[in-house]
Amino acid sequence: MIGHGDVFKNINSDSIKKRLINTLLSNLDDNRQSLINGDIRQYETDCGLYNLQNGGFGAVLALLRTNSYNDVAKKWIDNQIDLIVNGDYNIGYMSGKSGIACTLYEAGYINEAVAMMVQISKVYDINDSDLTIRSGLAGIGLALVSMYQATLRFDFLKEAKKIAQALISKVNTLDKLENGKDWQSINLGLLDGYSGISLFLIVLYNATSDYQYLEASQNALKKDMDSLQASEQDGSLQLLDERSRLMPYFSNGSIGVGIVIKAINVLTNSNYYEDELVLIAKLKNTKLTVEPGAFEGLSGFMFINCFSDDDDVIYETLKKLTLFLIGNEKNLFVPGRMFYKFSSDLHTGTAGVLLAFESAQSRNPLLWLPMYRNIVSKFASQEVV
Repeated sequence: MIGHGDVFKNINSDSIKKRLINTLLSNLDDNRQSLINGDIRQYETDCGLYNLQNGGFGAVLALLRTNSYNDVAKKWIDNQIDLIVNGDYNIGYMSGKSGIACTLYEAGYINEAVAMMVQISKVYDINDSDLTIRSGLAGIGLALVSMYQATLRFDFLKEAKKIAQALISKVNTLDKLENGKDWQSINLGLLDGYSGISLFLIVLYNATSDYQYLEASQNALKKDMDSLQASEQDGSLQLLDERSRLMPYFSNGSIGVGIVIKAINVLTNSNYYEDELVLIAKLKNTKLTVEPGAFEGLSGFMFINCFSDDDDVIYETLKKLTLFLIGNEKNLFVPGRMFYKFSSDLHTGTAGVLLAFESAQSRNPLLWLPMYRNIVSKFASQEVV
């Protein structure tokens, strides 16, 4: 390692991205159960070594997005795929097999991905109290509609619609969401709140042109919008949680809400909540966060560039991010949760930083989703992919 000042004499986006990719590639190991050294949460859940959030498939997705997918990653999938397809893991989107199936499809494992989705469509619980994208019904629905658009299998669309009807009914009757299965779930925002439900429903609307899903998406989003509060410090809009904390983050904060607003606007050629987006974008001036990760940390602030016209968002975020990154002229390592270890995963590590980076540079709010080209074909006409 060399001195921090020597590594960052100049903030160069291309150089930082290249060194992050080098670090991710150097961390790949096809001989271990997980492709990468992830954060501690890799070992906390049944599918943590594999899933999008904490495991190897989050890294695979980042490799695919940065055109860095290689033989080591492919060999790891080949070594693990029987266990993944047939293993009794949870079926969540970020937490389990739904997200893995979508990533497998994108990596070229078409038959295995379809087989997994058929299996998932037969075992999910329509009465599950977990409605989240991270680990519940909204995420399973998102995976189903994604796979439908890729394969045109109407059995997948049928199940996605069934989930949508269950979610619509619950959104209309619940005062607040229950927390999801993840211990960090706080029933707000993109991964664990109404915004995630809204995202699934707008993607389903994009696939079907059925107006009921657009209306339901807007209704779900409004429930999170009602929890936004302006910061007394800078006027930025943030989600207010039950402990009276203002939450700006990608996972459970207003940045994730902004991502969903932007997705709805592009997919419907609309201008919903434009004033609120301007106030959420004020978060680009946040001086610092506790951690660098994409979900609850600083690199997630790069997503602001997806709904802001300020070209300095990426540069300013990277400038602050360099306070956390450790490395040399070839590699940059991302400290994980509480700085206990370096992490390459999507939640807290290198894969997440890269996916936030790619999304911000392309101004595509859904680039972090596997199979996004099938989901958001209209984004091509917006010249954001």
